[in-house]
Parts: sequence; structure tokens; C-alpha cells
Amino acid sequence: MSSHIHSAAQSSPHHGSLVPTFRAEHRLDFGVIGIAAETFGSPDDVPIMLIMGATASMVWWPDELCVTLARSGYYVTRYDHRDAGQSTTGSPGEVDYSAEDLTADLIGMMDALGLNTAHLVGMSHGGYILASRLKQLVAAGLLTRGDARRGQRALYSLTEAAIEVLPIMVALGNWGLAHRNGERRLRVRAELLRDGGPSLIEAMTDELREIHLGVPRPNPSTPLASHQLRAAYEATLIS
Repeated sequence: MSSHIHSAAQSSPHHGSLVPTFRAEHRLDFGVIGIAAETFGSPDDVPIMLIMGATASMVWWPDELCVTLARSGYYVTRYDHRDAGQSTTGSPGEVDYSAEDLTADLIGMMDALGLNTAHLVGMSHGGYILASRLKQLVAAGLLTRGDARRGQRALYSLTEAAIEVLPIMVALGNWGLAHRNGERRLRVRAELLRDGGPSLIEAMTDELREIHLGVPRPNPSTPLASHQLRAAYEATLIS
């Protein structure tokens, strides 16, 4: 899915704080479909996507909630689905898209914003979109779903097949470094993975197997690869 993003940013100061909360409006174009979105906070913080129910505007996620999350260290995105708010709308009574299309909009928007991962929070139909995506990944053999008692949330884990995708993702990142331009903060992790070589990829794979499959790391006394990567990422951005 190809996309283009148009943004306009403003900053509003925190009450009682000298640290600004950055708020930006975006228009994400996916062919003939345009998705309106707003972000709060710094792109360097932990991403969280707020997914509203069908036909409901993103403003149903209150400004106060978004600002509070941003002040708590999250990079918050709220957006209008197709046929809602400021996004592209069709003719009344004519629905020519599916839940899978709405899921694709979410993934395309994360790509356009440069988000490799994010916490996903859904309300009403927004929760259905998340459930639909999880079912697809389970059916594809990339996730397993643990049993959950009534009132408990199910735990999803990566499968061996999903973990073995990691070297492919690193190879795609290397291709992007060689043939595409991008913001510094988006290139840093790909550069670190490239420079870390096979040993770093192997360490990350071992860590994922321990977390998701319960397979102990060969060298449990060594620092976690994710911690090393995070420290190197932060050091590179500061320098």
C-alpha cells in the first residue's frame, strides 16, 4: 500500500510544566482514500494508537486523555475511519469496504507515521478491528492464542515461524538504508541492526524464543539484546 502524509504541527504548553506537548494534524492518502489523524507528544516516545468505533469521530477520544497520555511518555495517534469525521466519505448508503480494509488503513497509517510497533487501544468496533487482525495472524501461523478464563484477556505469543521472520525484516531494513531516504530517528535502529551483524540477530532471536516459546537463552548471563539495542539507540540520538 503506497501512502503520502501531509502534516501541520503546533505545540501547546503543559499546564504547570515547561515541557511542550506537540500536537499535529495529518492527512494520510492511500490512493483514493484519505485518512485524517492527529498525533500528540514526541515521536521518540512509546507509540499508542487509539481506534474509535465505526462512524464515530476520533474526537470521541477526548483531548484531555490524549494530552495526559502524551505527558506520560506516549506518542498518541487518534484518527477518523473511512466514512467518519474528516476522512474520505462515500455516498450515503453505499459501503464499498470491509473490516479488512479498515485494518489495512490502520497498518498503512502506522507505516506512514514510521511506527514499527504500537500499543493498540480499540473502542467498540475499534476492538473488533484488533480482534480481526489477531485472528488473521493466528490463522497464518504467526501467533498462538493462550486460553483465557472469563474476565481475563487472552495472551498471544509469537510462533517459531514468526520469530524466523526477523532476519527478513532486517534485510528489508538494510535495503531501505541503501535505497531510500528517511528521518534520522527512523534509520537509527536499522543501522544498529545492520552494524550488529549476525551475532546481534541471533541474540535477538534467542531472546524472542525465551519470551514467547519458553526456550531458555543459551547464555542467560549476557545482557538482553533488546536492552543493548535500546541503549545504543538512545546514545546515538543524543550524540
